[in-house]
Amino acid sequence: MVPPRAVLKTAALETADFGDERFDKVFAFNVAPFWLQPKDALGIVRRHLAPDGAFYLFWDARHTQ
Repeated sequence: MVPPRAVLKTAALETADFGDERFDKVFAFNVAPFWLQPKDALGIVRRHLAPDGAFYLFWDARHTQ
């Protein structure tokens, strides 16, 4: 039996081109578009999130200045 594998991909949200790929988990750390253009940013994530996928959004307020 082959164990499941994890693949980590990173990309700028606005220029990400994953084609038709879908992801089980999407993590966003200190990504300004979620606060500046939330509707657009969430739309990008929605297109690439698998039906049972999870989205994790993190923001470190110390870096807002």
